[in-house]
Order: sequence, then C-alpha cells, then structure tokens
Amino acid sequence: MSDEAGVLYKILLAHTFLAGVAGFFGRLYIGGYLLSTESTRSPSPWRRFGYRYLVFGLYYLVSFLFSPVLMAPFADAMREASLGANVKPLIYFAACLPMATGLYFLDCWIIVRSDPLKTAIRTGRTRFR
Repeated sequence: MSDEAGVLYKILLAHTFLAGVAGFFGRLYIGGYLLSTESTRSPSPWRRFGYRYLVFGLYYLVSFLFSPVLMAPFADAMREASLGANVKPLIYFAACLPMATGLYFLDCWIIVRSDPLKTAIRTGRTRFR
C-alpha cells in the first residue's frame, strides 16, 4: 500500500470512530430530550444536517464494527481477488454503507414515532409545575 493511501485510510478510520462516538452522545440527547422536529426534521437546515450526520455516524460505526462478521463467508474470495492493496480498504468502507443506511432510516422512523410519547411526557411535566 502506498504512503498516501495509508494516510487516507488512517484519516477515514479516525473520522469513523470520532463521528461514531459523537453520534452516540448525540443520539442519547435526541432520545432523551428532543422531538424529531427539533432534531432530524428541524426547519433549520444546519441543525437538521448536524443531527442527521450524528445519527448516521453512529450507525456507520456500528456497521463498520460488525461488518467483518457479516463478510466472513466472503473473506476467502476477497483474499484471492486480484485487486490492488489500495482498493481493498475502500471496498470495506463502501460495503459498510448499506447496513449503516438501513439502520439510519430505521432509527429515523423510530425517532418520528416516539414524538407522541415525548410530547405527552412534556405536557405531564408542565401540568405538575
């Protein structure tokens, strides 16, 4: 592997872990306090993009960590493939995208579906103040 490719993959790896950890705390904050209209469906484009990026970063990290288990049956074919050493890590990064995207859309659906419960809890809190 060339030096430039090695540096690129180290940067991608560091970004994946940092975005995933930040996304974990962002998802906890969304789950505990924010409605979907205050986070992933916010009218503010910067706020909406930020929370969506955090949630996707979390699920990309999850996908990145569990993909070796799912790709184990194909490991022999990957070793035997006549691909360059610079391309194989890119294939791994790209192979994590479908699972991460599926988990992201599932979680966005859950965030929207939990709004009535959060709204009911908020009104219950204000009633007892």
